[in-house]
Amino acid sequence: MAKTKITDDRYSVAEIAEDIKNKIRNQEFAANERLTETALCNFYQVSRTPIREAFRLLENEGFLVYTHNSGVRVASISAEDSVKSIEISRELHCIAVRDAVGRVTEEDIRQLREINRKLLNASSGSERNRLDHEFHSLIIQRAGNSPLAEHFKLQAKNDMLFEAILPIRDTRAPHTYAEHENIIDALEAGDRELAVEYTRLHYLKALRSVEAKVQEYLEHQAGKKKKKRTES
Repeated sequence: MAKTKITDDRYSVAEIAEDIKNKIRNQEFAANERLTETALCNFYQVSRTPIREAFRLLENEGFLVYTHNSGVRVASISAEDSVKSIEISRELHCIAVRDAVGRVTEEDIRQLREINRKLLNASSGSERNRLDHEFHSLIIQRAGNSPLAEHFKLQAKNDMLFEAILPIRDTRAPHTYAEHENIIDALEAGDRELAVEYTRLHYLKALRSVEAKVQEYLEHQAGKKKKKRTES
């Protein structure tokens, strides 16, 4: 069960759903982990009704999945699908940063640098992931492209589920920081072509990092299966 607990006596359905989502983001609930109404009722000190409503909300958003045989589980995204998702995300963010040039304000630039500084100094992978999402979300907002913003929400959910399987590499943080700073500089200068190129390079490097993690993950899984066969 999760390590942290909200201390208030009563919670709304939205609060319960958001807390479960945060626990997935912080890897307190693992991918494919089964969640039971009884355990969560005891945890939040509420009846089954708000838990069921929270489950429905999170199923609709894609964070939880229900199957007849295994009940409600935390959703998962395959390592291979995550690579494909990042390839799509790269193109979407290139469009976003292109449209954001000329729309960002001095305050936006200040906020982007502040978010990026916090990302560099973050103490955990989940915190870095949240700040990375916040960084790109601000650029998406300034792009003024509603369909793109909806795609970004889906991508953010996939990123969260993927990180529940493979945590962020600590070694990527300084590189991510430097890549973000390049994007900010281009936005501040109003250089559309350079902003798009820096964004493309940023996602290309992120993709290479993910591909390396995927390979490690697949090799680890293969090793576990081999060990299990040997022991049996």
